[in-house]
Amino acid sequence: MPIEENAVARRTRKGEMEKTRRTLVDAASRCFREKGLAGATLADIMTSVGLTTGGFYRHFSSKDELTETALEDNLLDFIADCQRRGFAPEQTIDAICDWALDPVDDITRSAAAAFAPEISRQSVSIQDAFAKHTADRIAAIASCLPQGDGSALIRANFIYSVLVGAAQLSQFHPETGPAVRAMVQNMWGCKRPLEHDASRHTEGKLAS
Repeated sequence: MPIEENAVARRTRKGEMEKTRRTLVDAASRCFREKGLAGATLADIMTSVGLTTGGFYRHFSSKDELTETALEDNLLDFIADCQRRGFAPEQTIDAICDWALDPVDDITRSAAAAFAPEISRQSVSIQDAFAKHTADRIAAIASCLPQGDGSALIRANFIYSVLVGAAQLSQFHPETGPAVRAMVQNMWGCKRPLEHDASRHTEGKLAS
């Protein structure tokens, strides 16, 4: 086979491998959020995309590596969503609330909400990846808050913690989501939670 054809074949195989890896990460992210980290098996993930479990190790060395990649990917997808919206503070808080409180096909898009109850029982590498994921998400929130009084990071931690808890509760108590969204929107730019009148934020939302 000529050198040029060999090069084309290698690029094709590499492209196919990258595409399959991308498909596995997407499938794993959904399975993990749907069944939990422990509940979702490699067989579940591979079967969901029509592949055999034996083929998994051509793309990842372990389930832990796949989990860490899914966490990183979830954050990158969130940042890309913020980027599409323009990164303005109002648009960023909408993205943060959407990811935490608006499930897709009844599954939360927030890896933190889905994984948090299980993280303490996972390997150290997954715990470290989750800690980085959390810190990066909080930093993204803090960067969009007013910086003058030095409280942005404190308020970002509070907002993120409330949203993660609300994402978990809203699966069983739907009223939680709209109420927390209104509260967070009211906090955006306030020095203290609920310092300003929230009526203009909640009107029409709590009734939806």
